[in-house]
Order: sequence, then C-alpha cells, then structure tokens
Amino acid sequence: MLRAAELALESGQCDAAAHLLAQARSLDLSVRDQGRAAWVGIALVEGAAQGQGTATAELAELAVEIAAGGEPVLGLRMLWGAVMHCFWGEPGPVARLRVAAAADRMPVDADNADLVALRAYCAPVERGRAVLEALTGQLERSSEDAEGDQLLGAAAVTVGAPALANRLTARSLDVLRAQGRLSMLARALCVQAGSAARLGDVRAAHLAAEEAAGLARETGQSLVHAMVHAIRAQVAAICGDPLAEAWAAEAERTALPGNARPALAIVQMARGQAALCQGRYGDAFGHLQRVFEPADPAFHPWLRFYGVAELVEAAVRSESADAAREVLRELTPLAEQTPSPALLCGLRLARALLAPPDAAERLYREAVDAVPVDWPFERARVHLALGAWLRRHRRPAESRVVLQAAFEVFDALGASAWAERARQEMRAAGTSSPRQDPAAVDRLTSTELHVAQLAAQGLTNREIGERLYVSPRTVSTHLQRMFPKLGVTSRGELAAVLRGTTTYVEDVG
Repeated sequence: MLRAAELALESGQCDAAAHLLAQARSLDLSVRDQGRAAWVGIALVEGAAQGQGTATAELAELAVEIAAGGEPVLGLRMLWGAVMHCFWGEPGPVARLRVAAAADRMPVDADNADLVALRAYCAPVERGRAVLEALTGQLERSSEDAEGDQLLGAAAVTVGAPALANRLTARSLDVLRAQGRLSMLARALCVQAGSAARLGDVRAAHLAAEEAAGLARETGQSLVHAMVHAIRAQVAAICGDPLAEAWAAEAERTALPGNARPALAIVQMARGQAALCQGRYGDAFGHLQRVFEPADPAFHPWLRFYGVAELVEAAVRSESADAAREVLRELTPLAEQTPSPALLCGLRLARALLAPPDAAERLYREAVDAVPVDWPFERARVHLALGAWLRRHRRPAESRVVLQAAFEVFDALGASAWAERARQEMRAAGTSSPRQDPAAVDRLTSTELHVAQLAAQGLTNREIGERLYVSPRTVSTHLQRMFPKLGVTSRGELAAVLRGTTTYVEDVG
C-alpha cells in the first residue's frame, strides 16, 4: 500500500495517495515503513515547508540515521522533506546549516543528483561553487534519468544559473511525458517556465507555463500552481501585458495562506519589473524591497539575487540610493562564496548604477563583458543601462549604438516592455525605431503555437494529443483556428512560417 501511495503521488492522484497512506498507517508498520509513511505524508502536505527550524533540522538528522542504517533511498526522501522547509519557508540560518551538514553526511555518492539538488536547495551560497561544478559536469554527460535531470534543473535555478537550468530540465520532459509521471512533469515545466522568464524568452516561458498550470491543477499541486501563476505575472511584466497584476493576485491567493515564500518573491519581482518598465520607480522600489526584507512574507534569501539590478535601478531613480547601497553591503560578501551568475551579474550592474561619473563607464563595460554568453537578455539590460548613461552624459552617437543592440535583443525575445524602454531612450538620443506589427506567430495563443510547432515537426494529431494530453479532435480544432492567423492552408506550410522562432518545443525536441 505504501508503494501504491508513492506511485499515486508520482502520477498526481493525491486523494488516492492519502487514502492508501491512511490504510497503511492503520497496520503494524516496521521502523522502515514508518519512515516511508512519513515521507509520503510530507510529500502530500505541501505546506509542510512551514515547519519550525528545530523540527526541520531534526528531521534532516533522522534522515541521515535511516540512510546509514541501510535505507539510503528512504533517507534521501526524508531529507527532501527537511530541505523543502528551507526552500518554501524560512526556518532560519542555523536550521539551514544543520540541514546542509546532514546532507553532507548522507552515505551516497557525491555526484548523486538528489544530493546535488539537496545542497542547492538548503545552502545555495555556502555550497554554491560545488553545486555549479557538479551541475556543469552533469550537463556534459548523457543522461537517461529524467527524475534526476528535473532535480538538477531546479537546483540550477536555486544557485542562480537559469540557462543551465533550462538545458538540464529540457532533457527530462519527453521521458516524463512518456512515463506519464504528471506530477513531476508539472514541476519540471514550472522550472522550465521560470528559467525561460528569467532569460527573457517570452514564447518559451508562455508555452511551458501554460502546460505546467494545467498539469499542476490536474495533479492537485497547489503550490506549484501558485508558482506558475507568479511566473506568468513575471512574463506578462516583461511583455508589458496588463494581465501581469491579475496573474500576481491569483498567485498570492494561494501562496499567502500557505506562506509559500518563493511564489510571493516572484510576485513582487514581477510587480517591481512592471512598475520599472512603466517609469513608476517609487512603486517599483516598494515592490522589490519586500523581497530583500527578512521580516516580509515575500523575503527569499536566494531568489532575491534575480532582483538585485532592478532594485538598485528603482532605488537610484526614486532617491532611495542609500537603501540600495545597504543591500549591496549585505550581498557583496556572499558573492565571494558562490559564483552564482544571477548574483554576480546583479551586483556588477548595481555597482555601475550607483557609481560616480568618473567610474561608472568602466563598471558598465565590465558588467557587459561579465554576462554569460547564454544570457542575452541580461546583456541587453546592461546595454540599455549603459546607453542611457551615455546619452545623459551627452554622448548620443555612442549611446545609439549600444541602445540599438539592446533593442534588437529585447525585440527578438519578445520582451516588449524592455524593448519599449530601449526605443524611448533611442528617440531621446536622436534616432527612431518605429513600432512593428507583430509577427504572424505572435498572433497565436500559447496552445496554438505549441500545436503548430509539433505539427511542423511531422507529428500526427493523435501524437500531438498524446504529448499535450488532449484529444485529436481538439488538436484539429486548434489547427483550423490558427491557419487563417498564419496565412497558410495546410500543415505542410507550418515549418516555413515558424522557422527562426526560438521556442520551448524546439529546445526539448
């Protein structure tokens, strides 16, 4: 019955898992099976992450004892319960370090995917260097472990490496679909959507978020559902879509009662980014500051790394630079412990934004050079800031070159709100970049685009339906609706129309 409960969890049948667990607990269980039952109970109650610090650490230490007693798989599962307390809640730094120490004592191979991910979730700064080295090594090896790839992708987000997360997670999706592991597929797609949003890849984020939302709802994963809505708010903010606040409010309705700090942090960063792109700098600073304030429910010790540059820009433009300098004083020592791309990029741009005129240009150019090559959105953000600085210092010809580079990247990614900011700066610098009509593919809904790409790859309606968990008739309806939008009359023309788009489907194909 316990194994059936575990399988029910993996396939998203939470009610069945709870029923089976209750039946199992009515029996005379061995110590081993009591541990298995405890793990199923932790997995069922997503809000278990809100435990007290001492209880969290004790659970982690008990997990090590069980693993050392000959049950390493069960021990790892129990340790995951403790680690989720560290991610979703806030047990405190002492408890987190005790959990990290327990993970270090786990009697499993150092390159075990669970162990790498566990360290990332409970101590992404203290263990960040080792985790990033392990993740890079995993990417260089072929893998048929979909569950491990999903965990490693999530770990990469936590240590501030969204491009790495995108690639690792992509390896898991087809296998999880084929195996029908819908709960894990929903979590993997959530990671994929969040990574794409942070990379500014709007189409990929839309597609992954839409599928993740449907699966999270069907499998009863309320906190994953809240995370997906928060990510949708973030994507809408990047696009300048007025639905950003509606998605943010929807995420909060679930995340606040469950004290789900990661979702609340993403919500505030989405609101901050939307306000920043609209020129409401005081509002942007108010939203973003909450992610950095330990007493606030939206505080998150690691996800805040993704919002450093936006916080500092909003602070500088709303006469709150002193508060931004205080944040930098707190975070700078952390950058000596971890090579987190998100933290390092954020701090470099932040220092340039706060620098006096005689040092600013050098810091801006160093920030540009330091952006990873697989993060074009981040590079474009630095170009935008540098171009604006050059324009304000009466160097319009130089500013136009840099601003044009930023605009082209934002426009190609679909980051319309940021493209509009670059366009405004270009006009102020004495050049123009007229608005363009949206490309044909931009007229499609996320689902239509997903169907179109699969059809362009040669999949039949039945095969597409199996991928998306819809009927062949529904696939046919989507195709009939999209043909007029794309100006085509048959599925054979789809590949030519879609050629050149960067999307989630192509990433995992």
